[in-house]
Amino acid sequence: MKFRRYREIESLTDYILVDPDQARIEQFTRGQAHTWIFRDCQSACEILLIESIGASVPIARIHERIEFL
Repeated sequence: MKFRRYREIESLTDYILVDPDQARIEQFTRGQAHTWIFRDCQSACEILLIESIGASVPIARIHERIEFL
């Protein structure tokens, strides 16, 4: 429901969810013609690319201070 509302914001290009329980990040990137591209990052050795702002962040860096149960 929340993501549906965010998709109505025309200037929103990326919607990123960080899982606090495991090394996992879900990324939705706005495509053309009202489409969204989904990327599921599940490995600490992957890189999160956010092309809209020219950023790349190692997944391990995002989770480095989280202690998973």
